[in-house]
Amino acid sequence: MSTAETTESVSAIVALDTIEEFLSYLSPLVDEAKLAFTEDGLRVAAVDPANVAMVAVELDAAAFEDYEATDTTIAVNVSRFADVLAAGRDSLVQLWFDATRRVLEVQIGATEYELACIDPGSVRQEPDIPDLDLDSTVILEADELSHGATVADIAQSGDSTRVVLGTQTGPAAFVMNATGDTDTMDITLEADDVIDLQVGGDVSSMFSLDYVTSILKPIDDDTEVTVDVGDGYPTRFELQFSEGFGNVTYNLAPRVQT
Repeated sequence: MSTAETTESVSAIVALDTIEEFLSYLSPLVDEAKLAFTEDGLRVAAVDPANVAMVAVELDAAAFEDYEATDTTIAVNVSRFADVLAAGRDSLVQLWFDATRRVLEVQIGATEYELACIDPGSVRQEPDIPDLDLDSTVILEADELSHGATVADIAQSGDSTRVVLGTQTGPAAFVMNATGDTDTMDITLEADDVIDLQVGGDVSSMFSLDYVTSILKPIDDDTEVTVDVGDGYPTRFELQFSEGFGNVTYNLAPRVQT
């Protein structure tokens, strides 16, 4: 056994709904992910197979009931891990990593489950999340975004659907629009309609509606989401969970406008 293997260690107790929510932000984009445990907490960064969307989810050690870890990276099947948690009948989850057998031991109440880990080398390398300097920022509840995505879907037909996100300066507003063969949809949210709005210009970018919908699906309607947009640039969605001890960042690449 190598020195790296002998120093890997994870022992944690966390609320069931917290770790379930953590995984829910990954599942729309990836089937497998590397979980990076450090003394400061748990972090995952991943990119979807089509290289369209990136996600980074962080959960501070303070979010756990008990947490002890050295630098340990394990890879898991996200949906299988989620299924194990969904079968839980207690409010707390105990996690322990057996480095010798490469198994994540999961105990929920009286139920013990051994989740076989994947070779981390077989999972895509974690992406470098870009530090984008985007023109405009809006903070609003996820329900507003989900509503826009729903209406955008109604306005379009066919397999290729898209939505434009951006800001305008006269008057200052965050805008969402979509155009179908015969119908169009426009939503204009001014400063009084959102939690905060900082407009840096008339900017817009087009995105796959399927990706936007997938990203928004696990987010509770009343969650505050920060959206940073630019002109023809990726858009960044950020939110917090677990009473602020968890953070989620999505970066979504734009589609080419024709």
